[in-house]
Amino acid sequence: MDFVLTVPGEEGQDRERCICVGEVKRPGVLLLHGGTTAPPDLVVAWQDSHHPLHVTARAVLSQVFRYMQLWRMCYGFISCWFATWLVCCPADSTHRNNLYVSAAYKSIDTRPSVMAALAWLQQQALNVDPNAVSVYVPQRQHTGPSDDSNGADEEGMDEKPECTDSDYVPCSSQTAKAKRSRGGSSSLSSWQRQPQQRTCNTGPHLLHKICSGSAGDVMAGVYNGIPAVIKLLGPDSAGLEAFDREARSYSVLHQEQGEVVPQLLGVGWYPLAGVRYLAVRRIQGSPLSGLPTIPPSVAAAAVRALERVHRAGGPGFLHGDVRLQNILLEEAAASSDANPRCFIIDFGRASEGGSVAQQRQEVRELKALLARRSAPCG
Repeated sequence: MDFVLTVPGEEGQDRERCICVGEVKRPGVLLLHGGTTAPPDLVVAWQDSHHPLHVTARAVLSQVFRYMQLWRMCYGFISCWFATWLVCCPADSTHRNNLYVSAAYKSIDTRPSVMAALAWLQQQALNVDPNAVSVYVPQRQHTGPSDDSNGADEEGMDEKPECTDSDYVPCSSQTAKAKRSRGGSSSLSSWQRQPQQRTCNTGPHLLHKICSGSAGDVMAGVYNGIPAVIKLLGPDSAGLEAFDREARSYSVLHQEQGEVVPQLLGVGWYPLAGVRYLAVRRIQGSPLSGLPTIPPSVAAAAVRALERVHRAGGPGFLHGDVRLQNILLEEAAASSDANPRCFIIDFGRASEGGSVAQQRQEVRELKALLARRSAPCG
């Protein structure tokens, strides 16, 4: 998030309370034809899969909705400088799962101006009684978004994650307890049977955002004193389903944790927000996508890592999103060609319903990506 308005906490509390949040995109990101036409209706863009801004609208609205639920806020805004939209997530339990989006306020508007609209928004946020904000209960089954909201908890968000403009989020020490995700009991029940994987009752400590996508946010943080990468997923159904797949994948791949996939430290949820988290030990390294060229030894290590994931997951296990961004080269290995080691990450699209032929296809796709960045031998 690029803007967070906070006020002092209640008497006896040291923490500040977040009351309003804003996401600011680069100029033109949420406009069509370079901003030469009227600003789009974000609700329409969300609902219409053929709309040119459909992917962007779903990602941005879901991100704002996620933080409004996580921090129990009722007001926020989205802006790309030339246009600004106000958003509201009502406090009452009947409408708490809806995100209401205003028509766009253009930068040239005077009655009211954007500044006046934002001032009104902040005043409304200040008037919210935090004790009156209902607990959000994620809804997993829906027939479609409602006419008067953007349906931020609906399905169909299948775009690939992209990093956002912002890279900072306030620390959170909100307690969290590991619970079975709604509609994903088989994933977490199998995870809980793995003795080396544990859940910490104090929850993760978030430091700053690494990147953000349609299913959730990736944060740098600390989990039980261990440097960690923490995924926040939900409360929309796409995020909760990605959480189910991630948790299940780490359970299936438990023998390869710390070898070719990161070590899972714990899973849990923020019950007041309906947001799940998954924490893994942070790998000191960088994605292969950041390398100008990839030496043959590193390419071979990446292929071995994927093949080990396939073997550990079984004949039908597929990663589902084979990209160089999802393969990390360990830092120690990066300085030496002797024994490079690669880690496969991001199992939010993984499945167990594939075939051996599809596994081989994933390996071929990876080899093709590596070949485009190959470095000459010797």
